[in-house]
Amino acid sequence: MALVYFLIAYNTTTERRQSMEEYLHADAAMRDFAAMESEYRDSEDIQVLLLTADSLDTLKSTHPHYFADSNSEGAFEVLSRS
Repeated sequence: MALVYFLIAYNTTTERRQSMEEYLHADAAMRDFAAMESEYRDSEDIQVLLLTADSLDTLKSTHPHYFADSNSEGAFEVLSRS
């Protein structure tokens, strides 16, 4: 199974995701990761992460901290980018 790349901006003060985007291609994910890191460079509250998993369910299982504010399926929107 191919890996999916998840770009997450996480607010450490509110303990909620600011955004999450899903990518199928590493080059696009890395490009947007660099741009997002630059965007939030001076922010002490935003953590920018690029994580990989075979599915969103796996990511939720391996990194539950970033999904603690999701009480049910579909509680947030994932933007898919290729």
